[in-house]
Amino acid sequence: MKKISYFDPQIESIDGKGENPKPSGKFYLSKDNARKAAVEVLSTHFGLKGAEGEKFLGLRYEDAWNYYDVNKTGMIDAVEVKNFNSRVLRLECLNSSDT
Repeated sequence: MKKISYFDPQIESIDGKGENPKPSGKFYLSKDNARKAAVEVLSTHFGLKGAEGEKFLGLRYEDAWNYYDVNKTGMIDAVEVKNFNSRVLRLECLNSSDT
């Protein structure tokens, strides 16, 4: 695993599972790991922690995930994580006048 930035523990760079996985040079985030990265962004940059952050993600995360994981692979390219998190937060900005 290569460290890249704030979400580095969530990055996956291994192709294949089992006894002999090999580094691929491609970096992806699984759905669960992308959620962990989103939790970190919400907590550190927007002060949405604990139940408040989980409530926020519960309302918006799936829509953003489905937008980026159009092929339903369960992973998104690490390059897209910034845009992914921006989409999660953009949904909040668009809906903030509704609350």
